[in-house]
Amino acid sequence: IGATLLWPRKPSWELQTLDFDKEQLSGLISAFTGSSNGTGTMPSMAFKASVKLNNPNFVAATAEPGNFAILFNDMHMGTGTSVTLDVPARSSVLIPVNVSVDLNSKLVQDLNHAVIAENFVLPIMAMGSAEVTVLTGFHVHCQVECKIRASVLKLLSEPAGVVSEQDCTYHYDF
Repeated sequence: IGATLLWPRKPSWELQTLDFDKEQLSGLISAFTGSSNGTGTMPSMAFKASVKLNNPNFVAATAEPGNFAILFNDMHMGTGTSVTLDVPARSSVLIPVNVSVDLNSKLVQDLNHAVIAENFVLPIMAMGSAEVTVLTGFHVHCQVECKIRASVLKLLSEPAGVVSEQDCTYHYDF
């Protein structure tokens, strides 16, 4: 019974807030519509988000800062970080997340084609990891891969609703 109670259960997450500079969004829209400055690169776009993490496990954990990459068709398009956080057992917590998106003209062109083909939904992948401490010092390396479908039009009206679908796989190294 002890092993059953301690075996990791799949957490879940939901985007709660997504904040960004509206001028950056205008630059992104210009790039997508072909009216950007034509230099081939765009300035980094910074996003601040909060993610509600649901921990279904029977043990509390302390997660060290996490890092993740955002990919489109295996092309790197951004990075993100989370802070150290205590996660109580069988509860939910809000995690502040910083995201930086770096685009070039080739990636923007590929994104544009995908968005149009997918009716303004962008399929992306987020891959991340963090070291987690449980049970007074037991360290676990947690990795996650999430297939995400992002409704890009929501960036204009309801940024927190941009994630329309997600399918995550978790891996643990003890």
